[in-house]
Amino acid sequence: MKKLFRKLFPNKPSDAIRVQTVQSTKLTLEQWRKDESLLTAMATLERQPTFILAIQCLRNSHPCHSVFTPMGVNPTDRIVHQAKIEGFELALNGLSSLSVPFKTPVKVESTFANPVNS
Repeated sequence: MKKLFRKLFPNKPSDAIRVQTVQSTKLTLEQWRKDESLLTAMATLERQPTFILAIQCLRNSHPCHSVFTPMGVNPTDRIVHQAKIEGFELALNGLSSLSVPFKTPVKVESTFANPVNS
């Protein structure tokens, strides 16, 4: 049987699985959004039709579109479903914010002056 299997499905070197190692980064979203070159690259990518289609596909696959059975659902399943929705939404929002520059909020100093009515 093994001989027949090997004859039908010979092991070709080109079909072998190769592990590709990649270097992990510690770059954060905030750091990305402070780098002008990364923002420009992402803005260019976001205008490409394939990327637009990919984002639309992800939005169409959002867990919020799934429906529970008419019989009802237990609280644990509902909690898990809500967590999936929130995580998916966070991921999509993070992806879309990769082309938006990070602006440091301006600290408002209190003057304790009377408000001026305009």
